[in-house]
Amino acid sequence: MDEIKAAALLHDLGHGPFSHISEEILTNLKGTTHEEQTKQIILSSPIKDILSKQGIDPVRVVDLIEGKGKYGALIAGDLDVDRMDFLMRDAHYTGVRISTDAARIISKMDFKDDSLVIYETALTAAEGLLLARFLMYPSLYMHHTCRSAGQMLKHAILDAMKNNYLTLKELLRMDDIELISTLKNSTSYAKEMCGLLDSRKLFKRSYIGSIKKMKGSLGRNLKNERKRSTIEQKLTKKSGLDEDYLFLDVPPPPVLEEAKAKVCLENDEVKLIEEVSSLVKGMKHAQLDHWKFWVFAPKKYLSKVGPIVKSFFGVEENEVS
Repeated sequence: MDEIKAAALLHDLGHGPFSHISEEILTNLKGTTHEEQTKQIILSSPIKDILSKQGIDPVRVVDLIEGKGKYGALIAGDLDVDRMDFLMRDAHYTGVRISTDAARIISKMDFKDDSLVIYETALTAAEGLLLARFLMYPSLYMHHTCRSAGQMLKHAILDAMKNNYLTLKELLRMDDIELISTLKNSTSYAKEMCGLLDSRKLFKRSYIGSIKKMKGSLGRNLKNERKRSTIEQKLTKKSGLDEDYLFLDVPPPPVLEEAKAKVCLENDEVKLIEEVSSLVKGMKHAQLDHWKFWVFAPKKYLSKVGPIVKSFFGVEENEVS
């Protein structure tokens, strides 16, 4: 039990400042994830000795964080405690109203043949949790304001790294405040981006498009990071802007991992929740409706950039005015 508690408390140690912003940089530059960073920190820092002195096996803790073993699903599974926690916490602190009954789900969890399951009597509560997650993506995680701010911060970090004010190793060891302080004392571009973020003068949408509706080679190229970069360069050149003032933002495709959670039916048969819930099955397909991409630019350039971008991609039904 102590190992499970330790894993739950330590599972996100590898996150850098501003969480997924720094992880995107980590993945692109080093090809690794915050889970790998977490493992490295636990096994090569004083944390290892602290755990050992408490009779807690640090290797076992890492295994749990990676979802291994019977109890690993509690920490990194299809319906783990982390998902329940961050959904409710994020909704609370951002003012997004969702309704979840995590206590009901937890009380109806069990292990069957070493697999974590929820009993059918908690199916409605589980559907409610998945619906909340489904709605949080367009409402918060993939909201254009969050995406714009994230892109501005990411480009500021990359500029500071390119000019040797910051290394990847240093980045991953910082907290949010240390990073912002470093950026404000680095390049003129990084300072500018931080100033714009402080004053909430975010880059605006010159275009919003649907990946699902984007057909042909253009749609395929948007899904390819290298080819996306080429598209961004073309748009920048056509617009006459500096490359650091036009962002083509294509988030990864939404994936409803929780659709693979297992439900123990009244007849003792175990099935995936997407097999027994039409609602979850529908959400799994409908989430692609929320897979958008944006072209961001400073407000003063929108009148110049907008027509060029719309000519390149075509006019969407939900065109930004």
